[in-house]
Amino acid sequence: VCFDMLNDKWRFYEFCQKHGVRVPQTWLFNNIEQLNAAVLEGSVPFPFIVKPHDSMGGYGVQKIMNKNDLKLLNKVQYLPVLVQKLIIGSELDISTLSDKGKIGAYSIQRNLPRKYVFIKHDQLLTETNRIVKASGFHGIANFDAIEEAGTGNIYLIECNPRVWYSIFATALAGLNFVELSLKIDSLNLDDSQRIIGKKVRVGRKLKLIMRLITKFKINETDL
Repeated sequence: VCFDMLNDKWRFYEFCQKHGVRVPQTWLFNNIEQLNAAVLEGSVPFPFIVKPHDSMGGYGVQKIMNKNDLKLLNKVQYLPVLVQKLIIGSELDISTLSDKGKIGAYSIQRNLPRKYVFIKHDQLLTETNRIVKASGFHGIANFDAIEEAGTGNIYLIECNPRVWYSIFATALAGLNFVELSLKIDSLNLDDSQRIIGKKVRVGRKLKLIMRLITKFKINETDL
């Protein structure tokens, strides 16, 4: 039940709202016609992002900056349609290993051109702790977030309660979530393991190959 809630972007949004975690304003529409009507009447303002409520890897995501971009909605081939207010800022994410609602290991990273940088960010950790504790989550998860330009406010975007693309980079930096999850009972829940101030550099040679074999939008850092 917990996995299904965190894995569904709409249910994740509702859960965050209930527990006071900052998330972008979000809407769920049965079809594109309903979304277009909401845009026309002004209840969904520009800019916004359209995405499936239960997919991953950037599949089906469309960024609508103004009315000229509304034609991109013709590419949407899924139902229902999840819509999020676009927060302007810098992306970051936090990976966690939790034992029955308590974080025992974590890393916070920025995905920069050709490298991952692991940082300290108390606000993101606090918001994530609130979700993990309230849900009683047990296992590994990765949370996407945006740090809003100007205000510095953190917005949680979505959760991937499973392995993720960059899990290898965290292991290279010194925190192996797969290994730790096999001995989760040994975690010190009062002093979480973490990595801060490290970088993992990646290459670009696989980029052309991956473009040929995947339908997802994967950048150099993900590769």
